[in-house]
Amino acid sequence: MKRTDFFLKFIALVSMVALFSCKTKNTSSAVSGDAAAKAYVAPGKYDEFYNFVSGDLVAN
Repeated sequence: MKRTDFFLKFIALVSMVALFSCKTKNTSSAVSGDAAAKAYVAPGKYDEFYNFVSGDLVAN
């Protein structure tokens, strides 16, 4: 077996394992209920996630 054949088969195997291991185990919790109500943060309350972005926007 050529080295490139082995490498391609190895990459395919790793990709398949990664795809199947990331699958959601319990999809009923993701589709049941109102997603907007779950994500709503009332005014004056703190969200549990923060995003700090910095940088320059350069247009060419």
